[in-house]
Amino acid sequence: MLLEIDNINQVLVVDPNILIKDLNKKLSEEALVFLPTLNQLYLQLRVVDLFHLKLPNPSHHLYGTIFNFALGATFETNFGGEINLDKKVLKCASGYDFTRFLLGFKDLAFPKKIILRIHPKKEKIDFNFFLEDITQLVNLCSTLKKLKYEPFSFYLIRKKEFFGKFIASIVVEKKLEKYLKNQLNFLNIDILESNEIFNLDFPNEEGLIKKIKLNKTDFVSKTTQIENIVKDLNINCYEILFPLIGLCCLIFKNINDLKAFERVLLQKFQKDKTYYYDLNSNYKIDLLKKNILNTLEKNNLSFSDFKSQISYSDFKRELEKVIDKKYITDNLEDLYLYSYDATFKSSLPDVVVFAKSTEQISRVLNLAFKHYIPVTCRGAGSNLSGGSVPLKGGISLVLTQMNRIIELDLENYLAVVEPGVVTKDLADLASKSDLFYPPDPASSAWCTLGGNVSECAGGPMCFKYGVTRDYVEFIEVVLSDGSIINVDAFQNPEILSLFIGSEGTLGIFTKVGLRLLRKPEARELFLINFKDLEDAAACINDIISLGIVPKTFEIMDRTAIDIVKEYVFFDLSIDTNALLILEVDGTQKEVESLVSTLKNFLTLRGLDFILAKNSFEMNKIWDLRKAISPACGKIAPTKISEDATVPRSKIVEMIRGINSIAKKYSLKIIIFGHAGDGNLHPNILTDKRNKEEMKRVQDAIGEIFELALKLGGTLSGEHGIGYMKAPYIELEFDKSTIELAKAIKFVFDPKNILNPKKIFLQKP
Repeated sequence: MLLEIDNINQVLVVDPNILIKDLNKKLSEEALVFLPTLNQLYLQLRVVDLFHLKLPNPSHHLYGTIFNFALGATFETNFGGEINLDKKVLKCASGYDFTRFLLGFKDLAFPKKIILRIHPKKEKIDFNFFLEDITQLVNLCSTLKKLKYEPFSFYLIRKKEFFGKFIASIVVEKKLEKYLKNQLNFLNIDILESNEIFNLDFPNEEGLIKKIKLNKTDFVSKTTQIENIVKDLNINCYEILFPLIGLCCLIFKNINDLKAFERVLLQKFQKDKTYYYDLNSNYKIDLLKKNILNTLEKNNLSFSDFKSQISYSDFKRELEKVIDKKYITDNLEDLYLYSYDATFKSSLPDVVVFAKSTEQISRVLNLAFKHYIPVTCRGAGSNLSGGSVPLKGGISLVLTQMNRIIELDLENYLAVVEPGVVTKDLADLASKSDLFYPPDPASSAWCTLGGNVSECAGGPMCFKYGVTRDYVEFIEVVLSDGSIINVDAFQNPEILSLFIGSEGTLGIFTKVGLRLLRKPEARELFLINFKDLEDAAACINDIISLGIVPKTFEIMDRTAIDIVKEYVFFDLSIDTNALLILEVDGTQKEVESLVSTLKNFLTLRGLDFILAKNSFEMNKIWDLRKAISPACGKIAPTKISEDATVPRSKIVEMIRGINSIAKKYSLKIIIFGHAGDGNLHPNILTDKRNKEEMKRVQDAIGEIFELALKLGGTLSGEHGIGYMKAPYIELEFDKSTIELAKAIKFVFDPKNILNPKKIFLQKP
């Protein structure tokens, strides 16, 4: 049953048992679409099957895994309780991602309703056909790579009855119909009628589905080898191939066939770097999940306090036995430098360790685990919720020296990086190869990718392109006891989602695989003036109602304008009390059409706007936005940046409420932020030395959070929880959810040494 469609916030609420084909039918007359349904592959499945079976999304190369579409849900646990994560805020994160974790972990809970992200519908056309041999596949992939418009989905199915042939399906925009039809004819590929499409019978047991990630450069060779294994063993299974993401998905009839296949596969591929399958990691992950279940069932969450029997001078000597002393310091000046982040609180560590490798971090954590020594991980220290402040002392583990871009895989649209790589450095390198890494926090020029993953950072482009979580393909993680695991989006997406946004409380990331996109062909930028901030907020929903999805959609109030106007030498009308920065991108034709639509809309509304003439003017306008935080130092010595987030439809109410709170407590609050997903940044300008004013600030922050939650929002859109928002966490999550968080933390970090006193855990 389809329960609700929210066009403004672009969310869909459904009964998890609804069939995909019925969902398609109900959405057919709407202006929005659930993108994983843009294919014939899953028509006979229920929505919940996509998550429980962890099936790849046929449009993964554009939109990520099926888990990227899950925004919230209401769950009934196997212990008789209920967990309500009924959030309708797009692309936001607050600590652990319970929604995706629970959707992929059916032994723990079953969803009663699911909230899904949907997109504006585009006219599409399906092409279904047989591929006679592997050469045709190579030629077809080459043809698709030349398209300016990427396909929504492309997959192939092969089974015994096809006698070596593939049945293939491509979904593209309607405008490409003639071109693609000509190309298929040129390649001697016969197009099938839609009624000839092959339906698969998916198993009820997820263990019968085997996903293998391959490098696209030798995808054909590797899939041929896999097919030969199947033939040699006389196994009755069928394959689903996703060439655009290099994934081979095999569906077996029985468990014995799968085990026989795995034995041979591991013998042939175990040392193959292009084959992402780690038997030991999967065993470890399965064990972790079982332990979470056992912990919840026994309800025995007894964390030990830090009762180390070793002095720090002795611990330092032991530390010097496992890593070179040049990576260790306890000089007071150094301890002070790593005692704070971008918040106003600091706490001295006892020792600073500069990490250089995964193996080194493993040895450090193994030693810390043995002696109950707290470990707080940090990158550039740009964190705005106190996540990298070592509140319990111990080790400050600095990852900025692990700053290699290990690989930029142009064929697979994949970057493999160490955690200390600066975000902008990766974006710039990808751009030189006509690729695109969208997550762009305002601190991208100095923040690091490990920190971005830990906080699930967003940025101005998150409305159209999503946040960091939507681009993480795999991570290498060192757990609190020093063990190393690898988690990817294909084998264990629910565990991957749990690590992203966990703020260093579950493990230390030492390697990250990030998905890249094709660089858009064109972009244009509008700066729109408003006499009233609330009118600007209301205009956001009107523009989105036109079916336009801007690349960026930023809002600034008058106070923000005043502090940066002189700083960037930008002329604005004295009547301007709010600005919207709206950027669109895509192919040249797409952008021209969007610009024409927006010009007509803004002119009919009688709004003043500037359309940037060139990249110089675009950069000048973006300087206006990015200068806000640095320029706040002119107004007050202390800036507290919050990011309470609400559904887009509630932005007007949120702005009114913040202004009312500012007046009530006699505070100066600047409002700006990512209007596209309701992620507002009320910045409170104050002086932390003024204790009376700081008391009013804390009261005001509490009311801002309460207001956001009352409007259906969340405590944090991208800054994370850390220690700053931890006191308010019970306002958002009920007791059952918090108990689940504690169980997860207990299993991953039983001695509570990783970033203690953050997010859900205030004790010990």
